[in-house]
Amino acid sequence: MDPRDSSCSERATREDPLVRWLLREGGHARSLVDFVDNFIPQLRAEGVAVDRFSLNLRLLHPLFAACSLWWTPERGTVRNNWLRALEGGEAFQSSPIAKIYSERAPIRRRLVGAALESVEFPVLREFQARGGTDYLAMPLVGSDGSVWAISYVTNAPGGFDDDALARLDQLAPALALVVELWSHRELSATLLETYVGRTTGRRVLEGSIARGDRERLRAVVWYCDLRGYTRLSEANSPDLVLTLLDHYFEAVVGPVREHDGEVLKFMGDGMLAIFPIAPAGDEDGELHERAVCRAALTAARAAVARVAALEPPPGLQERVRFGLALHVGEVVYGNIGAPDRLDFTVVGAAVNRASRIEGLCGALGATVLASADFAARASEAFRSAGRFELKGVAEPVEVFALLEGT
Repeated sequence: MDPRDSSCSERATREDPLVRWLLREGGHARSLVDFVDNFIPQLRAEGVAVDRFSLNLRLLHPLFAACSLWWTPERGTVRNNWLRALEGGEAFQSSPIAKIYSERAPIRRRLVGAALESVEFPVLREFQARGGTDYLAMPLVGSDGSVWAISYVTNAPGGFDDDALARLDQLAPALALVVELWSHRELSATLLETYVGRTTGRRVLEGSIARGDRERLRAVVWYCDLRGYTRLSEANSPDLVLTLLDHYFEAVVGPVREHDGEVLKFMGDGMLAIFPIAPAGDEDGELHERAVCRAALTAARAAVARVAALEPPPGLQERVRFGLALHVGEVVYGNIGAPDRLDFTVVGAAVNRASRIEGLCGALGATVLASADFAARASEAFRSAGRFELKGVAEPVEVFALLEGT
C-alpha cells in the first residue's frame, strides 16, 4: 500500500463530520442511552436508512451478564440489562449477537423474500414481520481485544445499498472507541457501587481518592449484626454460615437502599450504613432531619419483617435473629487509612455509640434499639428501656426499644 493512500484515508476520516462528532462528543453524552439517541439520527440524516439499531455490551456485574440498547424511531433508545442466567439460554445462544461474540465476524441477512420459518436466526423473523428488509450485525473490537456487538435493520426497499454498507463499515472504528470508553465507565461505576456503595463509589470516581479527603456531616447511623453468630460459626460448616450471611444481608441491605441509605461495609456478621442528612436552614433542617429518621425507621421495620420471613438454610435448625441500633449525630465521612490503602467509611462518636447500643439488643431481648436523639425525631413508636453505661461513654445513656407491632 502506498503510504500516501493511508495518509489521505486518515485525513478524510478526521474530516468526516460524523466521525469527528463521535471522537469529540461521543464520550460527553449524559449516558450511553443519550449517546445512541444522538448518534442514530445523525446517521439517518446522512441518508442511511436505519429503522432499528442495537448496541450490546457484556458486563462485569454481580447480577447482569450484559446490557442491550435498542433504538427505534418510535421509542428512541431503551436499555435492558440481562440477568446472568439468560446468557446461557436458547434465546441468546440462537441469536446473531452470540455468533458475533464467538466468531468476531460481520453477519448480513437479507430479509426480503425469505420464508419466515426458514430464517436462520429466530429473532430475524420478528424484524422481517415488522417490515425489515435487511439486517447487518458487526463486532466492535476494543484496544484490549474486548468485543461488543452492534446491529442495524432497515425497512428500505432493496435493503442496504453498497454506499450504506460502506458507510457503516467506515464508522465502526470510531464507534468502537466511543463504546470502549463507555464500557470502561460502566465497569468502574459497577465495581465501585458493588464494593463501596452507590454514593461512595460516585465520590471516588469524582476524585475523592486521597487520604484526608473527607467531610463532616449529620447522618442516621445504622449498625446491625446477627445474634449468636460465634456459636453458629463454631457449630456449622463455613459454606452453611456463608449462605446464612448472604440471605441475612440481602434482607437488611434492600430496605436501607430503598429508603436512600448507603451501606458502607460488612464486618463479619455486622453491617454499617448511614442515611445522610443534607444541610438546610434551621426550620427546614429540623424537618428534613425528622424525615430522614422516619425513613431509617421505615427501613428498620422492613428489615425486621424480611429477616423474620427468612427460612433457615438446609442444615440449620434455628431461625435467623439479629439486632439493630439507630442513632443520629455527626460523623466524619471519607478516606481513612494508609496513604496507599484506604477505606471510604464513617468514624466518630456517633458511630461508636450506635455500635455500643446495638450490643445491648441481646441482653434486653430487643431487635431494634435507638438513642434518645433518634427516638425523639423518628416517631412515638419507642419506649424507654432504661439508662445504661456504654463502654467509652462518660455518662449513662438512655436507650429506647421499638414497640412491637408499630
